[in-house]
Amino acid sequence: KETLGIQYVGVFSSLFYILPIVLSYFIGVLSDKIGRKKMVIYKYLISIVALILLYFHEISLLLIIGVILLALSSSIALIIMSPLFGDLTTKRNLEVVTALFWLVQQIGVVMSLLLSSIIKTKIIYLVLIMVILASLIIILPLFRLSFKEIRLKLAKEIK
Repeated sequence: KETLGIQYVGVFSSLFYILPIVLSYFIGVLSDKIGRKKMVIYKYLISIVALILLYFHEISLLLIIGVILLALSSSIALIIMSPLFGDLTTKRNLEVVTALFWLVQQIGVVMSLLLSSIIKTKIIYLVLIMVILASLIIILPLFRLSFKEIRLKLAKEIK
């Protein structure tokens, strides 16, 4: 808002709704072609790059590119989530795994809101990058397994 003005807030916010609509087919095809694991990794990397660019939000071009990349990252997550659930769950645990995922995601949203109200400086971007890296480190060992192996592990853990 300070860099470009209040009139662009709506435009940037709308990207988080427009990009999934426009890119859903292409992201779906790419996900089928290169695999959902790689798409998840790309989503993490794009998020990190976006937050680095947003750290320098005083520069208009970096702000614009950062918001676009963040909206792209959000779109990737939104688009690949349903097929990813299909890959990782069984009929018996689909509801539980889905509910747990959405619970964790909503906790993340609330924590982001709380963090942004507590940390009112640019350091928030660095904190978010560290959170993303930490979650990436947590899921990377799982990605060594096949989806079938992950599905079996989930089925044993969640009955």
